[in-house]
Amino acid sequence: MYENLPVIPTSVIGSYSQPGWLHLVQKAAAAGEFGEADLKEAEDDAVDVAVRDQEDADVDIITDGEMRRVGFFTAEFYHHMTGLDTREQSRKSGVGGHDQREKYLALEPLGAPNGLGLMEEYEYVRKRTNRQIKM
Repeated sequence: MYENLPVIPTSVIGSYSQPGWLHLVQKAAAAGEFGEADLKEAEDDAVDVAVRDQEDADVDIITDGEMRRVGFFTAEFYHHMTGLDTREQSRKSGVGGHDQREKYLALEPLGAPNGLGLMEEYEYVRKRTNRQIKM
């Protein structure tokens, strides 16, 4: 799968730390204060920072940091899927936890007719580094 790596290659596990300004832009975009192009530009910049940080640290296998995914890794995938109905959150205040995440009910066979958005993320980070990458 990966070629020309050291015996024990380095990589990051999980999401890379998001810059504080990215959260502010995502929040403003959700409120309609920024457009899609504004959000994409900020996410691109955040990916660029994550890639550069990893290269500067001499990480062998680079990740995009999951900068385009608001919430947990899998939470963003639901927005690309068909056959799901969103359920009301049972708890909306207090310390954030899984019981505050969106819940879904499968109403029909699940699908992702336009994919889960991973190819676009992969293609972007592929253009940003010559190192091996993972998604």
